[in-house]
Amino acid sequence: MSDNRQNNEPTEGKHPRKKSESGSDFVKYAALTSTPYIIIVYPIVGFVLGWLPVRFWNWPAWFPVITLVLGLVQGIREVMKVGSRIDSED
Repeated sequence: MSDNRQNNEPTEGKHPRKKSESGSDFVKYAALTSTPYIIIVYPIVGFVLGWLPVRFWNWPAWFPVITLVLGLVQGIREVMKVGSRIDSED
């Protein structure tokens, strides 16, 4: 019956897949979807780490703003590192 199929025909119900090199497409997708979280979380962590000394040890009130900015800068640097890793894999 259908035993005489050619090798390049897909089997019923299955689509031919393009094989990726060791899942690199998935790694790129995961890295790109993590970048918004990095941009959001790093400044929040910076602010909280700056707020704790103000709250408990009476540090100056401008300290959380400085740590928030430092968190934002570090988040941008991390996104740039992720982007350069993705570009270098191409």
